[in-house]
Amino acid sequence: MPEASRILVIDLLGGIGDLLMLLPSIHALARCNPRAELAVLTHAPGTELLLEDPLVSSVVAAAPHEEAETVSTVLAAYDPDLVVSTTNHGDVPDRIRAHGCRSITNLWRDPPVNVRVGARYADILHAEGLVGQVDSTPSVFIRPNELVAARRTLASIHRRSGGRWVS
Repeated sequence: MPEASRILVIDLLGGIGDLLMLLPSIHALARCNPRAELAVLTHAPGTELLLEDPLVSSVVAAAPHEEAETVSTVLAAYDPDLVVSTTNHGDVPDRIRAHGCRSITNLWRDPPVNVRVGARYADILHAEGLVGQVDSTPSVFIRPNELVAARRTLASIHRRSGGRWVS
């Protein structure tokens, strides 16, 4: 497949965990299309996970109960030549297909019980010829101030536990 110039990834399943499972595939799409703009449409607070991600060009938050309308708006404004979506509810897949670009509208595709969801996403994108082999370990890029705050919080917990980590 020729390299895409504008990629839109849609993850409107609702949770940060869902987005974390998709991150390795998002990164693989970006790495296989290094000159492409890659936008992600998801729910807040998942958008916060992507703000510092160097492989993501832009992030759009969909308001609850307005997902389908937001998909149409973003498709029209962004005009992607590739759309990858985990969202298979409502008329979201129909709106994506109506846009007319190459699309993968169902990354679920009845996953086998013995395959992790994130690995299934990567396998499907690989089978579609969109990415190579994918390490399904997610990488999250955080702001320096967030890292400092996390270290302080962990140090405080460590001190309060008498120098032992609590589980």
